[in-house]
Amino acid sequence: MNAFMVAGTNSGVGKTTITLALISAIESKGFKIQPFKVGPDFIDTGYHSLASGFPSVNLDSWMLSENYNKTNFSLHCKEKDIAVVEGVMGLYDGFGTTNDSGSSAQIAKILNLPVILIVNGASIARSAAAIVFGFENFDSEVNITGIIFNNVSGESHYNYLKESVAYYCNAEPLGYFKKNDFSPLKSRHLGLVTVEDNSNVKNMLDDYAEILLKRIDIDRLLEKTEYNLTANYNLTEVNFGCSSKLKVSVAKDNAFCFYYHDNLEILKALGAEITFFSPLHNDSIPEDTDILYLGGGYPELYAEQLSSNRSMLHSIKRFSENYGFIYAECGGFIYLTEGVYVNNNKFFSFTGIFKDRAIMLNKLKALGYAEITTTTKDFWGKKGVKAKGHEFHYSYLKNNGNNLKKIYSVTMRKNFQSKTEGYIYKNTLGSYIHLHFGSNIDIIKSLFENFN
Repeated sequence: MNAFMVAGTNSGVGKTTITLALISAIESKGFKIQPFKVGPDFIDTGYHSLASGFPSVNLDSWMLSENYNKTNFSLHCKEKDIAVVEGVMGLYDGFGTTNDSGSSAQIAKILNLPVILIVNGASIARSAAAIVFGFENFDSEVNITGIIFNNVSGESHYNYLKESVAYYCNAEPLGYFKKNDFSPLKSRHLGLVTVEDNSNVKNMLDDYAEILLKRIDIDRLLEKTEYNLTANYNLTEVNFGCSSKLKVSVAKDNAFCFYYHDNLEILKALGAEITFFSPLHNDSIPEDTDILYLGGGYPELYAEQLSSNRSMLHSIKRFSENYGFIYAECGGFIYLTEGVYVNNNKFFSFTGIFKDRAIMLNKLKALGYAEITTTTKDFWGKKGVKAKGHEFHYSYLKNNGNNLKKIYSVTMRKNFQSKTEGYIYKNTLGSYIHLHFGSNIDIIKSLFENFN
C-alpha cells in the first residue's frame, strides 16, 4: 500500500486544503483512502471523511499510547490502498521546544511514515532550499520525501524553487499551487465551518481535485510513498472482549457533531448498539436508551431551535431525573445547563439539569490537553480512574459551577495546572473536556459494569 503524512513548515501554510485536494484527487482515481488527523481535531476529520468515504481517525501521542497509535493505524488501513495523515501545526511543533513530544514528527517516526512537506513559496527562490534543508536535517529520523510549494506566482517561479531544492536537498519537489488556486474554506470560532454546515463542500472538493491533478505529479508521489504495513502490533489495548448489550443513543446533527471516531468504535467493540438521534429535529430520545451520549459542537449557533424543541428538552430532563445515564461533553454539557447567553446576553433555555448557565464569549476561554482522575465512584464506577482528553471552548459557566457536585480532579498538560471539574447530577455527567476513550478503555468498561 501507500501511506504518507502531509505536514507543513507552519500553521496556515495550506495543509488542510492540500490534504483534502490530495484525498479527493486520489479517491477520484478509484483508490480506497484511509484518512487520519494528528491531534484532537473534530472538524478537519469531517472533511477527510467526506472526501474519502471512510471515517477519519485521530492519532495523538499525548492522549494515546504508542502501541495504541500503531495498532489503530494498522487496523484502519486494512483493505485500504492508501493512508493519508494530515499533520498538526508545523512538522516539529508540539508541547515544548527541546523535544518532539506531541508533534507531527513524533507520529511520523512512530509509524515510520514518509512526509510530504508543504512549503510557502511566496517571495522566495533559493531560500526555499535553506528551508527544506533545515527541515530535512533537523531530525534525521524524519523521512521528508517530497515537497509541495504553495502560494507560488507561476510556472517560472516554481522552476526556481524546484531547481534550488533539487540541488541542495534530498526531498523531491512534486508540484506547486498558486495563491488563488483554491477557494478558501470558511472559518468561525473553533476552526473551519463544519461539513454539516457547509452546503457547497462537495463541489469545492471536486474543484480541489481537478486543480491538484493539473499541478501535482500524483504518480511520482505514490512512487515515493510506498509503505510496508506491519500488522503484528500488540492488540491488547483494542482487543476488548466484552459482551455488554447496551443501547447507546448518540446526539448527531448540526449542533452536536464533535466525536472521536474511536470513541464510537470502542463503544461498539464493548457490545453497545449505537443509535443516532437529533436534539434539533426529533421529539424525544430513542426508546429503550441505556446511555445517552451528547458530544460537542455548536449548540450556541442553534440555541433558538434547540430551546424551542421543548419535547426533546423534557425527554432528556425526564431521563436524567429517572437516573438514566447521560454523558455530555462541552457543547453537549452546555445543553444540559439551564441555558446559554448568546449575542449580547440574549438567553435561550435548555434542559436545566445542571443549575448553572453558560455565557458565550467572543474570545477563547480554554484550550489544551487535560488528564482527569475520578474522585468518587459516581458514573464511571470507580475512584482513581484516569483518562486523557482535550478542551477547546469560548464559553464559561456564570457561577463557575460552584454549586455543582464535581467528580474530576483535572491536571492540564500545559503548566500542569490543576482544577476540579466533571459535573454530576444523579447519573448525569457533564464536562468541558472531550475524553478519548482510547486513553483508558477501562473507564468505559467500568461504566458498562454498572449495568451488569
